[in-house]
Amino acid sequence: MGSLTPHKISFICFLDLFAASLIVPLVNNYLRTQVLLSNFTIGAIASTFSLLQIISAPTVGYLSDLYGRKTILLTCLFTCIVSYLLLGLYKSVYVIFFVRILLGLFKHTQVLCKAYISDICVDSTKAFSQLMMVTFLGFFIGPAIGGHVIHYENGFFYICCMTSALFVVNFVYTYWVVTDVKKYPTRTSLSPNGLESSDVNPLLQEEIDMDMGNDRPRDIKEERHVEKDSRARVSLSQSSFLTYCRETFNIDWSAYWGIFLIKFLYALAMSLFYSNYISVLTHNFHANSQVTGYTVSFQGLVGSFSNVLIHIDSRNSYSSLYYSFILLTVSILALYVSVNLYLFVLLLVSCKKFKEGEEKPKWAKKDLSFYNDADLERLFDHNISGIYNSLTSIAKVITPLLGGIISDWVQDNYKVTFLVAFLFGAVGVVTTRVVMMKSRRIQREMKRV
Repeated sequence: MGSLTPHKISFICFLDLFAASLIVPLVNNYLRTQVLLSNFTIGAIASTFSLLQIISAPTVGYLSDLYGRKTILLTCLFTCIVSYLLLGLYKSVYVIFFVRILLGLFKHTQVLCKAYISDICVDSTKAFSQLMMVTFLGFFIGPAIGGHVIHYENGFFYICCMTSALFVVNFVYTYWVVTDVKKYPTRTSLSPNGLESSDVNPLLQEEIDMDMGNDRPRDIKEERHVEKDSRARVSLSQSSFLTYCRETFNIDWSAYWGIFLIKFLYALAMSLFYSNYISVLTHNFHANSQVTGYTVSFQGLVGSFSNVLIHIDSRNSYSSLYYSFILLTVSILALYVSVNLYLFVLLLVSCKKFKEGEEKPKWAKKDLSFYNDADLERLFDHNISGIYNSLTSIAKVITPLLGGIISDWVQDNYKVTFLVAFLFGAVGVVTTRVVMMKSRRIQREMKRV
């Protein structure tokens, strides 16, 4: 099997997203046309999935620390195998809800793989970049294949079987290739490769010992020490959680309202738009599943390039975000009034998620002067960034329900959801402008001091 590397973990992510992308772009149309569910019910199913993802992600991470990442990862993959097979076999709304609940609780392959990379890499920046590119590659291939297969009789069943089969491959690959990288107390003696243990990632130390032929059995005292260390890690984790909660409640949130509101409005606009644009393609433009699949694949390709090429000028970040919001708002309005399918697909490029919408708000540190540097760095890296990034997940819970209500109200004219997304974007433009002017005023006052 060899040692665990970022390339092996990236392949797991590729298989995971490739499998999911076969079916995800087609689910809503299938539920609407074959199962005959209302838009509100479809939105409720999607919101349930997103809500359970938010709730279960910390629990899955905690269990992977406690029982080993491989065990939890295999459990998640096995659940996906069963879930997608059930989705293809039954058209009952209760079974569909049950499947989405299962996936909401256990579909955390990407999260666990990122945790693995953090474990095995001292500097994980390059590994995460590779993971992102491989992930986009999976999303580039899957929708086009799914769009072709759905044309056959019982096509959705075949796609579910293909998805389940890919998760079987992923399960077998993970079982044979992935190893649990356990953390043991750091030793001060030299490791077999000549480096001090303090110079080596402690999580890799056992793999180094095994590769060098030093996989010796531990005696009873060492076993007790490892068991004691495991209990200590659990206690430390609980203590860290309580510290996190205490620090979070003590933060002066009035200083961050602008940052969080901008992020939330951006997430609402993008999530509402992307949760409905496939419905616009199929119902307003009467595009077939093949065109829909190629369009989603095209979006994945554009996303990979935009994440690589688009960067924020940290010296003028509010201005960059302000003009990005303007471009987003104008693009959504243009998509709403578009009557040509080719123009619609072309305009989708300008609406692709910009990297600055997903960045951590570290560029806002210069506006804050009431924390010392060490406290500010720690709060941004843990408390504030965590809550900031969770706003996208909250938006994904709200927008499917909102889109379902709007679509049922206007009798399946899905383009109306673009108008609501446009309103979120317009409010975001105004908010960003206000926060930008406030930021400049604070900077001028700090220079005078």
